[in-house]
Amino acid sequence: GEGFVGWVVENGGGVIIPDVRTDTRYVRANELSLSEIVAPIIANHRIIGAFNLESQSLDTYKAADLEILTFFASTVAISIEKALLHQERLEKRRLDSELAVARQVQRSLLPDRDPDIPGFDI
Repeated sequence: GEGFVGWVVENGGGVIIPDVRTDTRYVRANELSLSEIVAPIIANHRIIGAFNLESQSLDTYKAADLEILTFFASTVAISIEKALLHQERLEKRRLDSELAVARQVQRSLLPDRDPDIPGFDI
């Protein structure tokens, strides 16, 4: 929740900062940075991260830059979602394989036929 990235993640909108020295939200990570732009990465109506670009020049970024960065962020969000879905699919396959092994072990513990005990119908 700190800095411009934290602000974007909490508020959901992108931000352009022409001069980071005049904004109290700035967290000085790079002494040479003078301007910054941040766009949220949104997947399934949920913010999962943010893109942050810094420049050593004042007033580097414009509204068109935020549009491009936001578009790029949406493309990245799709890629992240695909990767997460792929990971879930692999996990499901692993669990299915483990269940198959467990099923086979349980079947091997059962007798091939019902026991024959005089006086009992099994």
